[in-house]
Amino acid sequence: VNIYGAAAFIDASEGYWEAGVAHLDGESGLDDQSFTNITLAFSKRYQAWLSNSSRVVYSFGQDRDDNAQQTADGVIFLIENSLITRKPSTWVPYFNFFAGFDRPQSAARDNGGILKNTGINFETDGLTGYPKLDDTGHDTFGGAVGINYLFGLDRQIVAEVAGFKIRGDENETGRAAADDQLGIGLRYQQPISKVWILRGDVMAGFRSEADDLMGVRFEVRRKF
Repeated sequence: VNIYGAAAFIDASEGYWEAGVAHLDGESGLDDQSFTNITLAFSKRYQAWLSNSSRVVYSFGQDRDDNAQQTADGVIFLIENSLITRKPSTWVPYFNFFAGFDRPQSAARDNGGILKNTGINFETDGLTGYPKLDDTGHDTFGGAVGINYLFGLDRQIVAEVAGFKIRGDENETGRAAADDQLGIGLRYQQPISKVWILRGDVMAGFRSEADDLMGVRFEVRRKF
């Protein structure tokens, strides 16, 4: 798959604008999965209490062969918020929301779907297949509410509740999630040197019309 794109960044309106376009050109039998994404985002701090980033991603132009189900033909709205507290660098409450219509798709995501940055309950990895809530945003709306605490900038703990509800009928085709989902997650990171980090995650997911999820993950990370 070849990817072509362009992006623009503008400081204006007492905030920060981003705009971009990307085209994925499928090859070797994947020609019918080609599509184009356009995105627009605006980030701003509102007085001394809220940091907000609002983004819209629109996927279009895919023409599947033999009436196959399209995978990139929708739009998603992503709103990320964090409160500015008395300890703005270490105590960060956040509440992020999204609303997806049809089947939006990320143009470039090595590991995870378009909701990966919405919350830790939507994150996974390519090595362990750590469980997650559905991260596609296909005909769903929801969000994540959590606390990110960095102590004295020497460790981190994140506690979060996340979930979503489906749009449309439970048996609607083309949507990745069969029904509503709810998850709770906890993350802890501790550096043990300038280059080594220990990280642990635990999550539980509760899914209507599907088996519930439970996962525990422990990682040793090295920074290069």
